[in-house]
Amino acid sequence: MNRKIAVLLGIALLAGWAGPASAHVTAEDPSAPKDSETEITFSVPVEEGGHTHAKSVRAMHEGHDAPGTGENQGQPSDVYNEEVTISVPRQFEVLACDKTADWDCKAEPAKGSSHSGQAPGGTVTFTRLTKSGTTMDHLSFTVHTPSNRGTYRFPTNQKLSDGDETDWNGDGGPSSEHPAPTVQVTDDAPDAGHEAGHK
Repeated sequence: MNRKIAVLLGIALLAGWAGPASAHVTAEDPSAPKDSETEITFSVPVEEGGHTHAKSVRAMHEGHDAPGTGENQGQPSDVYNEEVTISVPRQFEVLACDKTADWDCKAEPAKGSSHSGQAPGGTVTFTRLTKSGTTMDHLSFTVHTPSNRGTYRFPTNQKLSDGDETDWNGDGGPSSEHPAPTVQVTDDAPDAGHEAGHK
């Protein structure tokens, strides 16, 4: 079974405890075992009203349930996510993405050969098929993680149905208004029963 990780693009104002100025990447448990096939889920919210959307990014481990199952489904919204493009960093192998009734997707490894035996990374693009949406979307894709430990950034471009667009590509520093989601690759062994190869 693939380990699942959710990277939540969250909005601090919804909790009522912080404003946009304090937005930052918060990693609760965004870890994946090195050298393993891993499914990552991005939960991408749109603030109610649509015009001022997510200003912070939170990453957390998702456990065993399927992404978006039973909670955090979002409410119908006049303004909704229309396209989300995730830049997968070098050393990750882009394998697949999960299409749904609402979303088409394309998982594309970067062009060119691997450098020094490292996977080339690539992009995963999700495009909405429907003409309506909610305040929250769960978008999943599968990668093979690097053999090197470390924290890796996944710059993400979010386009809304009203034409608003945000590049989540900041480094997470004090002056970074739109920090990129991150995933930490660790020495932890894959879940029991996980097979080394991918389908």
